[in-house]
Amino acid sequence: MRHWRGAWGSRDSLLDAVKRLQLAIRVNSPFHQPNPLGNYTDRELPPELLQVYCADYYLAQVNNGGHSQFVGNSGKRLANNIELALAGLDNMGARAHRSLLTALKDWIAANPDEAARQKRYGEFRASYLDDLDNQFFDLQKRSSLHDLSARWIRRWRNLEIVGDESYGDRLRALAALNPNFEIRSIWGSVQHNGFMLTDALQGPVAVVCGAVQPEPDIKISVNAVRHAEVDGKPQVQWGVTTDKGLRFAVVQDGGAILFESAKDEKGFSIAGQQIAGVSADQVQQFASSKARIGHR
Repeated sequence: MRHWRGAWGSRDSLLDAVKRLQLAIRVNSPFHQPNPLGNYTDRELPPELLQVYCADYYLAQVNNGGHSQFVGNSGKRLANNIELALAGLDNMGARAHRSLLTALKDWIAANPDEAARQKRYGEFRASYLDDLDNQFFDLQKRSSLHDLSARWIRRWRNLEIVGDESYGDRLRALAALNPNFEIRSIWGSVQHNGFMLTDALQGPVAVVCGAVQPEPDIKISVNAVRHAEVDGKPQVQWGVTTDKGLRFAVVQDGGAILFESAKDEKGFSIAGQQIAGVSADQVQQFASSKARIGHR
């Protein structure tokens, strides 16, 4: 798409300008739903669009869970995400942010085994990455990456300014230019369903939701993680949205436990009474049965 034209609404702030441009990107990551407003491959998109997305993805991941989360959530796209983000940071003039990401890249190269342990479950956090987090947060107070990226975007020559009322229609028109939109949407859904069945987090959570009696919960999404202490031991708890409301799940040894949501003395949601539990064998049996059905 050599003549791709981006768009943002007329009343958007600098932050919204960055966020809205991301909607046109097909994200090749299992942690994102297939995007119905694009389904373009990386090579079909302008490089600056991928660069600004990866730079913002880096920012969002570090803000949410630190450099450790950025490494773990990037998965197989880690090297690609880093290179695109580095290019974007360079182009927007974020030199100090670029230095921190370069330091992360060098650390990964020197410590591949420890880098591989930085999973999104948060059990293993390298102290060096915590130091990078502190430097990053201090830097953000002096120089906002959102402002830098949005100002860069506004200098692009291939932007189309549209009104808020026509913004959605314009994005759908961009998607309609993709001759492979429908088949890629179908394939993306298949990949996403496969990920939901086989992922070490999503799979057990779905199964334990289905094990609730007398009526199963239907898992809608796995949300933010919280680190709790139970009987003097650290425990990673995941917020889970189901058709019955908020739950909390603990995934360990391939199995999972589901808890009702309760409130602590400050009114914050915490894990309450256990309502279901499944073993690793039960999770595997469920995944295997669904795989057989899918191949019939």
